[in-house]
Amino acid sequence: MSRQHHHHHSSEHDTGSMKFWRSFLAFVLFLTLTATSLCACARITYISPQAMVKLFCNKDYVTALHADIKDYAEDLCKVCSVPADGTEAITYKAVYDLEETYIAGLMGTTEEYTETTYLDYIADLTETIAEQTVAANAAQGIRDDADVSDGAQQFSESLSKYITKRVEFPLADQLKTVVNLGSTGTMIGAIVFAVVSLLLGSVVVSIGHKRYRAMRELAYAATAAALMDFALIGGVKLVGLFKSLVLYPQYLADAVMAHIDRCLLTTGVAGAILFAAALCVMILVWLIKRGNNA
Repeated sequence: MSRQHHHHHSSEHDTGSMKFWRSFLAFVLFLTLTATSLCACARITYISPQAMVKLFCNKDYVTALHADIKDYAEDLCKVCSVPADGTEAITYKAVYDLEETYIAGLMGTTEEYTETTYLDYIADLTETIAEQTVAANAAQGIRDDADVSDGAQQFSESLSKYITKRVEFPLADQLKTVVNLGSTGTMIGAIVFAVVSLLLGSVVVSIGHKRYRAMRELAYAATAAALMDFALIGGVKLVGLFKSLVLYPQYLADAVMAHIDRCLLTTGVAGAILFAAALCVMILVWLIKRGNNA
């Protein structure tokens, strides 16, 4: 009787081969879970077209851009000896619409705008400013002679070039390529890695005589993936302490830093989800083990 009991007890012990493959596949699961979370974060925030529009159309960025263009226009009025009344057309809404047209057209987030629609907006805005400037000259009794016309024309062209320069941003074409390819690639990657993770999880759970022992490996893998996400956040923060982003104008650098912070927040949420999943598995393991020992 005791021999039968001993044989039954020993048969429930996992062999070295079982432990090795279970641990190895759990390690691979950790890698695929990490890849899944990062691909999902990239699709949602890192290189999402919608995130790019939000990056350049948020209130702080547009307010700074508006102030920049307005200040330049007023200074240009003094240089060209034209009244500043025409600059009233440079409203916050006009700058916001212009910036939205540019970035939405570049990222292809709407069919309403193309990549060159913003140039039409700039042309319309500068034409409106020029017309208001001529009207202001007339209201002040300034004769529309050749010098005045040349000054107004020079003012309009210089302002148009400056607005174009400020609305556009460096490496726009490269960013568009990364976003277009990355959005599709990361979505496919997230789906593939998620499916592989499910398959690996199923295989890991099936190895061994005790289900709860195998499920522990799932919890370890999810916890390790969560820690990897948190480690990446820490790494980026650490780099930020020693290196600063050099971009001009400053509000562009501020906008990019704000986007990086949103990316880190998304990564943190992904890590928290993985950690919560690991905790749920550990609770389930505890309940199963307690039931077996009851």
